[in-house]
Amino acid sequence: MCTYPTVSSILAQLRLEHILQAPVITVITYYTVHSHWVHPGVDCYIAACEEVKEMLVTEGILSQRITRDRNPN
Repeated sequence: MCTYPTVSSILAQLRLEHILQAPVITVITYYTVHSHWVHPGVDCYIAACEEVKEMLVTEGILSQRITRDRNPN
């Protein structure tokens, strides 16, 4: 589980190359999406809000791979 884009991208690339067998989950705690967060090797995204989820979908991430943190705290 990653909360930092550089680490997420590195692990996602290792996942695509079949070097890493564990799923890669990226937690985006910001209220916007930077291109460094988006990588085809990420298995699941956790978005801080609905707007971030929508931005990820706009970037080409399937909505089935995105969940929202519904905890308001």
